[in-house]
Amino acid sequence: MTNGYAVQAATPSELPIVLSILDDAARWLYAHGIDQWPRSFSRDATWRMDRIRSYIEHGLTYLVRSEGSDEVATFTLSRAADPQFAHGWPDGPDDAGYIFRMAVLRSAAGRDIGGFILDWAAREVGQWGLSWLRLDAHRFNEYLQRYYRKHGFVKVAEVSAPDLTTPGRTRGSGALMQRPAIGRKSRNVLDC
Repeated sequence: MTNGYAVQAATPSELPIVLSILDDAARWLYAHGIDQWPRSFSRDATWRMDRIRSYIEHGLTYLVRSEGSDEVATFTLSRAADPQFAHGWPDGPDDAGYIFRMAVLRSAAGRDIGGFILDWAAREVGQWGLSWLRLDAHRFNEYLQRYYRKHGFVKVAEVSAPDLTTPGRTRGSGALMQRPAIGRKSRNVLDC
């Protein structure tokens, strides 16, 4: 446990907890007029649900617990870029870890749990021997992009991609941002 929080991979039986945290964040976004996520992840029967379930099954989705063992946040950390945005990274998608769907319960907001998660993820990616922690933020959410800049991210590109759930619609994400990994281990020539 660091800073009063522990990060653990979510298990398949914890899918409802992950969805509950994502739903809490989605409700807040919707209530504030931010068209970034679906209104409900738990009722989303599209590629998102399949992807979330797969990430959990592969040990890539995490829950953040407070000292009282209450789940306060979730995120996914993967070595693979979102396939629709992989072409947009200036030096290619391979030398990075990617953080997706980071959400903190609104009841736990204001404690910089997001900053804790981003630092944890940057250290983890560094342990993988990779150079960058990356994410794709909503292109039109300046507040969110400022938040990530405050935590060391730099916008390196902006791309757009079709929304696979709604023909003719473009996804909001696509502001590609990165920050250096922390404590990167150098790769062994044999690891390549």
